[in-house]
Amino acid sequence: HAIFAKELMFVAFDPEMGLMVLADGMGGYNAGEVASGIAVKTIVNLVREALEWSITRGSRSGRVAWQFIQDLAGRLGHKLKRE
Repeated sequence: HAIFAKELMFVAFDPEMGLMVLADGMGGYNAGEVASGIAVKTIVNLVREALEWSITRGSRSGRVAWQFIQDLAGRLGHKLKRE
């Protein structure tokens, strides 16, 4: 897998996960390349974590996905309710 920058654009490609993420700079704003780099790295890490979660806990339909999202929200200081 690879994460690289070209001008203000960041790209991540990981064939094992079947994932490609592209984030362009923020249209001339200061530190746009920093924002796009953070976005790409965050998405790749979350997808990697979600895949690991499903492997270690089993992949029973949407239940594991919902549990992952609840756990992530909790770590970010949010509480989700199922409606």
